[in-house]
Amino acid sequence: MLLPDEEALVTLEAAATPGPWTNTPGEDANYIYGPAGSGYSKYDPIVCTGDDEYFVSDRAAEDAAFIIASRMAVPELLRRLADERKDHARTRDVLRAENERIRHSRW
Repeated sequence: MLLPDEEALVTLEAAATPGPWTNTPGEDANYIYGPAGSGYSKYDPIVCTGDDEYFVSDRAAEDAAFIIASRMAVPELLRRLADERKDHARTRDVLRAENERIRHSRW
């Protein structure tokens, strides 16, 4: 699977239920819930991973932990990526200007 581009990730993150998300292991599944007030209740999880007849996974707890960690990490990673791109653009502009200055200077 190819990763969506940065803009698509920003859009997906903004549309998702806000964090923090939590995991509640059940007998047959792991239920992932959003924060209070997110529209999800104890009986209405955001995601369910497990090994009952509806949800097939032999690593339900690990899947739930990864989903939750990803939800919490993606906004910060996107912010850092945007900051790095801005820093890169500033550095590029400074180097281009310096190259032009050197190219036009007399030795």
